[in-house]
Amino acid sequence: MLRHTSQLSFVATSTGALISFRDDSLTVNSKSGGPLSISDIFPRGLDTPDRSFVLIDPDGESLASASTGGFLKGTDGNDSATGSATNDTIWTQAGDDTAKGLAGDDNIGGGDGADHLEGGWGLDTIFGGAGDDTLYGDGGIDNLWAGSGRDLIFGGAGDDNIGGSTGDDVIWGELGRDLIFGDWGDDTVHGGDGTDTLWAGGGHDLVNGGSHDDAIGGGTGHDTLNGDSGNDILFGHTGDDHMNGGDGDDTLWAWDGNDTLEGGAGGDVLGSGRGDDLMTGGLGADTFIFGDNYGQDRVTDFTPDEDLLQIYDPTMAFEDLILTATPAGVRVNYGGGEIFLDMVNPEDLSASDFLFAW
Repeated sequence: MLRHTSQLSFVATSTGALISFRDDSLTVNSKSGGPLSISDIFPRGLDTPDRSFVLIDPDGESLASASTGGFLKGTDGNDSATGSATNDTIWTQAGDDTAKGLAGDDNIGGGDGADHLEGGWGLDTIFGGAGDDTLYGDGGIDNLWAGSGRDLIFGGAGDDNIGGSTGDDVIWGELGRDLIFGDWGDDTVHGGDGTDTLWAGGGHDLVNGGSHDDAIGGGTGHDTLNGDSGNDILFGHTGDDHMNGGDGDDTLWAWDGNDTLEGGAGGDVLGSGRGDDLMTGGLGADTFIFGDNYGQDRVTDFTPDEDLLQIYDPTMAFEDLILTATPAGVRVNYGGGEIFLDMVNPEDLSASDFLFAW
């Protein structure tokens, strides 16, 4: 039985140390790449170890589990690594690897293969790397970052920070107040439970808010943004976007592009942008906002004496509007733009249907 470090044969090497005991030997590589002394490895003797050693199968089959926290590095094969109940660092390399941090605040990085990476409980940071990876934050406030492949990411419980990358990623925030950025690629983002902040990024993205009051922003592509339940805020940004507030009193802003805005149930605010926008308030008393050079916009379900048309020009009055009847509705010209109201007659409108203010 090994009882004292004096029983070991210890040889410092250029990258760590070689330790031998009877017929067994162990090569230890230092994190810095330099030589190690016996006091570096056993600062407290053998009774109270504060770190563990990791044995790596040269064929890349498996990595031994760490028992007290440490650094685990994979091979170019298909590895399996499991951390400990303390703070681990696990880096896989090439191959389709599996890494689990367990409890503790872990740092886990994927390599070039299709990796399966789990943080476990704790404040974890996980990087996907190249390949089509699956990342699980589990419990705790986690930082999860996709790599260059088509990644699948689950935040788990906790207020997570999640970022996609260049691939077409699928991201689930799940529980907690999550911050999610889709980045490049045609991404699918689900906020889940919690008050989330979600950004589409580049590409043609699908973003779903979830069950609370979410803030959702589009990116440079033609995005679909769904608030779902809760009082949500949706920004279209560039591209021809489709926004649906869902249930709740939502605020939708078109921004650039020819956008489609649907308020859903509740008293919603729908703001047009610089393109020709299609707007439907849905159930509830809704407010539609227009401004100078906002394009030729259309409202499909305006109800006089219930809904409101707000024009960003406090110098105007109802008498300044030009109302033109058509077989399909009324065209409202206000100088800097045009609004078409489906199935509404000019005589149905009055000054109480308009607000001229910022």
